[in-house]
Amino acid sequence: MFRYLIAFTSMLVLTFAPAAYKFLLINRGNVDFIALSGQLDHASLDPVGWQISNTTYEFDDQWKARLGLRHHRSVQLTSPTGRRLIVLLMLSETGEQLYHTPDVCYEAHGCEVSGEVLSCPIPKSGEGNIRVVKVNFRGIGDVAFGTAAYGYWVNSHWYSPSQQNILNKMGRQPYLLKIQLLLENQSTEDPATLEFLEEYLGFLADQFRAQNL
Repeated sequence: MFRYLIAFTSMLVLTFAPAAYKFLLINRGNVDFIALSGQLDHASLDPVGWQISNTTYEFDDQWKARLGLRHHRSVQLTSPTGRRLIVLLMLSETGEQLYHTPDVCYEAHGCEVSGEVLSCPIPKSGEGNIRVVKVNFRGIGDVAFGTAAYGYWVNSHWYSPSQQNILNKMGRQPYLLKIQLLLENQSTEDPATLEFLEEYLGFLADQFRAQNL
C-alpha cells in the first residue's frame, strides 16, 4: 500500500509540478500593453545619418498566439558606410518567446548556422549583454551570410540569459521586449561587426530609456 502511495504521489508531482512551476514564475500582473506599444512606436530606431525603411514582416495568427505577441516593429536600416541592418522588436507576454533564439529559428527556416553562439557584453549601453551567431543564407537575394544578434531589454539594460537559466531569469518578468538584429554580409569573425552592433545597441538603449521602456 505504501509503495502505491509513493507511486501515486510521484505521478502527481511529475504531472502537475512543471505547470505549477511555470505558473509561479510568470508574473504578468496588469500589464498595459497598449501603452507599452505606444512607447515602443515612439522610440527612434535610426541614428542620425542612417536611412530607414519599414518592412512588411508579419507574424501569422498561430505564431502570434504561440509567442504571446502583443506588438512588433520591423525596419531595414542602412548605415552611412553602407552596412544593411534588419531590426525586429517584439513585445510579448512571458511564454514560449523565451525559447526562441536565432540559432534555432534560422535553422528551422532552412538557413545554416555556423560557429558557436557568442555572448557579447555591450559596455556602451550600460550593464548587459547580447548573443550573436553567424547565419549562412541560401539564395536570398544578394545576402550570402550575416550576423544574427538577439537580447532582451530588462530593467534599463540588455540581457540574454543562457537556456539553462532563462526561466529563472526571464520567467519572472511581467512582459518581454526582445530585439533581433540581422547584419547582412558581415561575419562574426570580423571585430568590426561586434563594434558596429555595440554602437547601434548603445543608441537603441538610449532611445528605450527615453521612452521609459
